[in-house]
Amino acid sequence: MTRREKENLTKIAVTAICIGFVAISKFFSVTLPLFGASGMNVGFGGIFTAFPAFLFGPLYGGVATAISDLLGVIIKPSGPYNPIFTITAFCGGVIKGWIWRLLAMRNDGRVRRVALCLLIALGVVGGAFHISLVSDGISAGLAADASELPKRSEIQMEDYNPLTKLVVHLADYNNDVITYSRYTGDADTVTLPSKIVYPDGYTLSVTKLGEKAFPEAQLRILIPETVKTIDEKAFDGLAEGSVIVAKAGSKAQEAAEKAGIAFEAADVESVTVQVDETGISDSSSFTNSDAFRKNLAGYINFITLGLEGTALLGLLYIGAEALVNLRRRKQGKEGNAPHIRIFASVFGAGLIVTTLNTIVLRYFTLPAWAGRAFWIVWIPRALEELIMCIIISYFIAILYDVYMTRFRDKL
Repeated sequence: MTRREKENLTKIAVTAICIGFVAISKFFSVTLPLFGASGMNVGFGGIFTAFPAFLFGPLYGGVATAISDLLGVIIKPSGPYNPIFTITAFCGGVIKGWIWRLLAMRNDGRVRRVALCLLIALGVVGGAFHISLVSDGISAGLAADASELPKRSEIQMEDYNPLTKLVVHLADYNNDVITYSRYTGDADTVTLPSKIVYPDGYTLSVTKLGEKAFPEAQLRILIPETVKTIDEKAFDGLAEGSVIVAKAGSKAQEAAEKAGIAFEAADVESVTVQVDETGISDSSSFTNSDAFRKNLAGYINFITLGLEGTALLGLLYIGAEALVNLRRRKQGKEGNAPHIRIFASVFGAGLIVTTLNTIVLRYFTLPAWAGRAFWIVWIPRALEELIMCIIISYFIAILYDVYMTRFRDKL
């Protein structure tokens, strides 16, 4: 076997091992509940797909990342497979390797100074947003809590400064879902309201009928057009002879036919009812998803704590690099720890892939995003990518050092 053949075999073997670790890591993604209602999912596959790109070049990085995407579809699918995302994953791996090689030709000190300036800028921007949101009364304290934020109606009545408006606009497309959850009256005819009004005047449409919403009785139920979603068990328990009244061709007709309930086609008059703060009226109870405030809390925490925390983690990351280099010099070793190169390569490629995937989702996959401004859907995804990259860069830096000092010369 020639030396070149041996080198190629080594590259393929190490890449295969990295892909194996990617497969294992698919079972161990972690959700960090740091930034609002939904938290942030951190996967560790990116740690191992970085090594082929760094060690063997862009092509190996592209192949490893594309296979990683396919493994995710097989092992832990999150929806229908879209080959476009596999292509963007391949491009991300290639770009990661290109950035790594490009920075190898740059002055380490200059790259480090640029990184420091960017991290400080991130911290300043996050702090500015934090001050703006607190001064405008949107958020109080260190982290935003959905239950403590103003309602959409209250926010829309105020005139905030530009930074606060920018964050609030991120949540504009998140609508609260009002679910008719239980009929508590004693009348034989039930008219579902099309709207509910809270004591402060906050008015919302009733768009969903929940599970087992009615008692075990014979009822005539009138369902307005605003109700677009009906739980498959919404009519469970209704006595024989019950009738569903709604517009012909509506979701209510479809649900009644599936449940075996008699249906009567008719236009249902719109009714508005007053509820208390908990969503209870004289004869019904409602649940509010509070989607607007939950998502707003997440956006606030991403843009404030997210940027501030990323800046702090980044500064600690650079400090760790400095300590490792100091130790190496004391031990008489050559070369520097490539921590900055690692983060720049991972985040640079990640940001490009996130941007491409956002374009695909907005224009070809998610119709609900088509009417939204691009930055509205891109900013939260870019911030999450930034935070995730700084986290996995710590692991990559440690493993890269172990590989270079313990294993490279043995292969």
